[in-house]
Amino acid sequence: MKKILTAIKDKTNWGSLLTLILALAGAIASYIITREVLSLAVGLIAVEFFLLVVVHLEDIQSALKRLENREAKGAQLKKWDKSKTGQIIEEAEEELFFCGYDLSRLLPYRAELLAAADRLKRIRLLAMDIDNEAVREQIQSTYCRPPSLNSLEPLSYFLHKKNIEIHTVKFPVSFAIHVSARDMQSGTGQMRVMFLNHGPSGYDSPCVELTPADGEWYKHFKDQIELLWNQGTPWQPL
Repeated sequence: MKKILTAIKDKTNWGSLLTLILALAGAIASYIITREVLSLAVGLIAVEFFLLVVVHLEDIQSALKRLENREAKGAQLKKWDKSKTGQIIEEAEEELFFCGYDLSRLLPYRAELLAAADRLKRIRLLAMDIDNEAVREQIQSTYCRPPSLNSLEPLSYFLHKKNIEIHTVKFPVSFAIHVSARDMQSGTGQMRVMFLNHGPSGYDSPCVELTPADGEWYKHFKDQIELLWNQGTPWQPL
């Protein structure tokens, strides 16, 4: 009933409402003259059409909006460019998040990352726990290749800064992801997602670049990041 009243008050629906009134008046008049039930059926059809098109129009528009939000309009599919890592670190405003195979690709940017720690609020690094033999075996069977590093010991270089956090998970992750953000919780920033390939390592897999304008897809990967981070445990050198 509330939706009906709302639809009636909306001036954009008055044309449809007038059509409904005329159709009902015609159906009633026809019934009075002919006494044919078919005339009333026409009036009921007019009412049903009004309810379907006008009253439920808001529901239809809402459903279309949800579908529109699921389209990653601004997403760009391209080859993963490892040279962009330095650019991401340099352009970060408040937060950085890196998740990957073993984060070995971050090692050439140690100086840049430590310098960024002096101006950023938070830097998070998430890797698979390759120091765990069972995890190494999972990685081998999942990706058909061993980890790039023999251990995570080289990552200890990043622990010189208090605002750099390192978590590890004891299972293979399905993607590598780099995020440069103003605030991860509010969902602002840019992320690059690459699904990890099987076989020899490399950067031949396609990369998807997302921003908050991509709606639910950006939110999907942001939620995945937080899920993985919360399932991980703080890492300390052996």
